[in-house]
Amino acid sequence: MKDLQRNRVYAWEGDFRDWNRTSISLKTARACICWACDFYGLKSPVVKRHHSRAYSFSQGECISFRFDQVNFATALHEAAHYICDHIFGNALAHHSPEWMGIYLWLLEGYRMAPRAALWASARARRIRWIPTWTVSPKRLARRKKR
Repeated sequence: MKDLQRNRVYAWEGDFRDWNRTSISLKTARACICWACDFYGLKSPVVKRHHSRAYSFSQGECISFRFDQVNFATALHEAAHYICDHIFGNALAHHSPEWMGIYLWLLEGYRMAPRAALWASARARRIRWIPTWTVSPKRLARRKKR
């Protein structure tokens, strides 16, 4: 499946200076991911660090950080992938509007930036997302039960 928003999302994240460098411990990143997963009623994944040049990723039951990318924004980015994969399966592109809605919900909930700033900056980069209320933990919990 073609990931049409990938480059725009990465460019948008690059606009926030502190979102692209290590600023927290792995233990703190793990706690951030657990916070996100708890809201969605999901078991937290294994969280680790890898030493290759590969970007941070979420795959299966694991989130792995590149050595220089351990920060809150990356933790929430990968948590959004983990949550989206568990709720929607492989039916969506990695940076789909549904994923972006979850990511924005997490960023706002973790107080990374005010909603108005997040939405305006994402809109300026032409990133699409579905309304965050439609991917809130409460709303998606109902979807999981079907």
